[in-house]
Amino acid sequence: MKQTIRLSFLFILQIIGFNCYSQNLVANSSFEDVNICTEFNAPCSPAAWKTTSPFLLTYGGDKSGKYVGIILFNSSINEVRQYLQIKLLCPLKKDKQYKFSIKIKPEQVLIESIGVLFSDSALFYNTNKLIRKNPSIDLKDYYLLTPFKKRKTWTKIDVDYRAKGDEKYMIIGNFQLDSEQKRAFLSKPKDFTNYNYEIDDVELIPIDTTYLCP
Repeated sequence: MKQTIRLSFLFILQIIGFNCYSQNLVANSSFEDVNICTEFNAPCSPAAWKTTSPFLLTYGGDKSGKYVGIILFNSSINEVRQYLQIKLLCPLKKDKQYKFSIKIKPEQVLIESIGVLFSDSALFYNTNKLIRKNPSIDLKDYYLLTPFKKRKTWTKIDVDYRAKGDEKYMIIGNFQLDSEQKRAFLSKPKDFTNYNYEIDDVELIPIDTTYLCP
């Protein structure tokens, strides 16, 4: 009897072990871990994440947990942007498939394009301006499949990505020119106003579940 129980327990551990192989390569993916700013003695930014902006990200929360807000558009100043940036837990492997997923929610304006740029190095622009690079993943086509009304609240997007093999950093934001961007305001637009999107639950998981970071 004891031997049967022991074997059953080992079998359950094996199942749990196999399911744990789906490793998220994004640290602090739900932004729950915080940095404490010593000058304010208060939480001010999510741990592990940085921005190309000279200003802090919007860092908030609701009943479901914490999230980050980034600027994707300004109603009076051209090409105003903020970008989220993080170093992946390990570099991506050439030709391997990964599942990228993200949850996004507009504050006062709906746009059509949020992009994901993978890079072999960190980007340090220290500016609130558009990064003129083509994103590795453009969420536009996937986002537009979501009905307009549902895009006003939290929307989850899943995309498969085949790695080139030099990806070490991930940058998230709007890489599209203002002149190319289609927008729908949820309330009357105001001059000189930054419009944000909230971002949560960012994941990048190898589809080949036998692969783990060292």
